[in-house]
Parts: sequence; structure tokens; C-alpha cells
Amino acid sequence: MADRRIGTGPLLSLLGAALTAISLWVHWYRVDFSGQIRDAFQARAGQNGLAGQLGSALGEAFAKGFGQAFGGLLPRSIVGNGWQVLHTVDVVLLAGAVIVALAMVAGERIHVSGADAARIARVAGLGLGALVVYKMVDRTGPHEFVKLAIGPWMALAGCGLMTIGGLVGPPSEQVATVVFAAPLAPEAPASVPPPRG
Repeated sequence: MADRRIGTGPLLSLLGAALTAISLWVHWYRVDFSGQIRDAFQARAGQNGLAGQLGSALGEAFAKGFGQAFGGLLPRSIVGNGWQVLHTVDVVLLAGAVIVALAMVAGERIHVSGADAARIARVAGLGLGALVVYKMVDRTGPHEFVKLAIGPWMALAGCGLMTIGGLVGPPSEQVATVVFAAPLAPEAPASVPPPRG
């Protein structure tokens, strides 16, 4: 049986790649339709909509009722996972995570040395991390309504793990193993010379 050990650095990079990939199936952004937004929508519907077109007290009452009824139909929140909201960035994140995972797991078989695999993890971790931070700052939609969910934080943590794993060193230079050894036999007591005297 071949001795297959994975070093600390590659293990961290592999976990980071997995976390980054998994983050794409988790909620990235959330729009909460609570309190202020719901009230603003209901007030706006009552002011502009049908009241102006109907031009009567009946029209105003109908528009106000319509705004309240429609506002009541709004969900509490709308969420979107990485695949739904990132538009091309999702594919880049997944591709980077797969490349890092391949470099860590199958490095020598695909002619990638340990030092090159560590370099790939560092560069991918930093580059993908910068991309995640960009998507955290430049969110889809109005920033006052669109809130960050858990997805970007998971992706950022995964990118950090890839980077740290790449900094720890190439797989061939640091191998974390656990050695179980049999207890040592007790040593024979040293002979004591007889006292002189």
C-alpha cells in the first residue's frame, strides 16, 4: 500500500478550495422587505399609481388599498445564491477552486511540483479573495437594501485558507504525520561500582 500523506499546507489549501466552491450554493445577498421598505412601497403606490389616473376620492381609496394589499404580498426577504447573483464571477471562483484542488491532490501526476502547487494556491487565494471583496463592496442592486449573507464570508474564508496553505510551503517540505510507536523496553539499571573503602 502506498504511503499517501498530505502536508499541512496542501490540506489547508484543499479545505479552502472546497469552502470557496461550496459558498456558491449558499446565499450571497439578501433583500429584506421589512418595516421601512414595505412602508415606503405602500406609501408610493398610494401616492402615484391609480389615484392619479382615476382622479377621484374613489381612485385614491382604491390606490391606497391596492398599495397596502400589494405590500402585504411582498415576502419578508429575497435571497440569491452565488450562481444566481454573481454572473460570471461564479464560474471564475469555481474554476480557481478546482485548479487549486487538482494541484494539491494530483500535483505530481499532472506534472506540478510541490513548490508550483503552493504558488498556485497563493496566487489563486489572493486573486479570488480580491474578487470576492470586490463583489462584497459592489453588490448587485441598491446598497441600502441589498445585504450580505453568509456566502461571501465563506468564500473569503476559503480564499484565505488557500493563501495560507500556499504560504506554509510546498507539500514535499512539510508533512504532517502521526507516528504510533510501541513503548520502549525499560532500560537495564546501570551497574554501580562497589564503594571503595
